[in-house]
Amino acid sequence: MDGYALLDGRMGFRSDNGWDVFFWSKNLLDEEYFELLAAQPGNSGLYVGQPGDPRTFGITLRASF
Repeated sequence: MDGYALLDGRMGFRSDNGWDVFFWSKNLLDEEYFELLAAQPGNSGLYVGQPGDPRTFGITLRASF
């Protein structure tokens, strides 16, 4: 397997009034990768893997009272 890099990001704003808003992304470049890749025991030649998360976007809103 070739090497790879993941790029995550987060930016936002925090006010003096007690509220925050953040925009975030995971796997921003939509890299296809395996979180787990393992050879099965024995001599079967079977490899199993768990694919990694795709590109994900989100927003976080928070308020303090």
